[in-house]
Amino acid sequence: SGDLDRALVTFRRMLQRGIAPRGRNASPVLHALCAAGRQVDAMRFSGRLVRHGLVLSQEDHAALLLLHGSRASPRQLRRQLDRLLREHSTPGAETAAAIEAAVAAVGGSAAATRVAVGHDGRCPCCGGGLQLLTLPEEEREQVRSVLLSRAHQRLGSRGSEPLRRF
Repeated sequence: SGDLDRALVTFRRMLQRGIAPRGRNASPVLHALCAAGRQVDAMRFSGRLVRHGLVLSQEDHAALLLLHGSRASPRQLRRQLDRLLREHSTPGAETAAAIEAAVAAVGGSAAATRVAVGHDGRCPCCGGGLQLLTLPEEEREQVRSVLLSRAHQRLGSRGSEPLRRF
């Protein structure tokens, strides 16, 4: 813990001096904070890195997701997952496994996957057909609300109106 605390102080000083963080230096510290279960410190550290221009890697996000899962923090888990998907829209296999493990740790299910769909409605990799996803009413309303909110943010009220009517 002493070495980790010294590393945090060193990074804080670097950032104060205007030295931009690099992933190869910052990631080991972030991963050590996550492995030590220091959720607040890991969140603060990752926030500082991002504010100073570093884009977290999928592995960094995965470490944070697993930390939030181990701490039974579904809200933080959802926020981290949202950040991950904004920065890396197609997570790799290891990151997907971390997502599933973290979601399961907070009592959820992460059985859904992303797929590419060809013009014929089939997956270009395996040839599987597209199936409709059914959600309980509460989740459907939540998805609807998020979609409308994002459409309004991106398109304004005029652009999101057709989606609202749909």
